[in-house]
Amino acid sequence: MIRQGAEKGFEMPRYSEERKAAVLKKLLPPHNQSVPEIAELEGISQADLV
Repeated sequence: MIRQGAEKGFEMPRYSEERKAAVLKKLLPPHNQSVPEIAELEGISQADLV
């Protein structure tokens, strides 16, 4: 199976484990920032965050 976009050479961005942990921390208590807010602040698509 080919992922959508793969046939055109599109690659998903790769994020380090440290960056993933830092972003996840912002989504959880006590910060509780919203997905749209984090996406805008971090320059990450909302789809990558869900």
